[in-house]
Amino acid sequence: MPNPVRFEGHTDSQPIKGSARFASNWELSAARAIAMMEALANCCDLDSARFSIAGYADRAPIAGNNDPEARQRNRRVDVVILNGGGASQEPTKQ
Repeated sequence: MPNPVRFEGHTDSQPIKGSARFASNWELSAARAIAMMEALANCCDLDSARFSIAGYADRAPIAGNNDPEARQRNRRVDVVILNGGGASQEPTKQ
């Protein structure tokens, strides 16, 4: 499939504490997206020119953040296959 692909990283709502690697949930969510993009590009020999990343931190939860299981569901990377155009183009609404 030749479509552009965007990797969207997410975190739970817990602030990063004492992390030397990530200063914020924004950085962590972007790093998650990059890690997924690199893993798929490397293992599957895909053209990374088709890829883009986005970091959403805790701004787009799919579950509550009240218990550990719900927070775990919010720590994710969504792989979004875009409809034509370039990697930076928003998906076409149908």
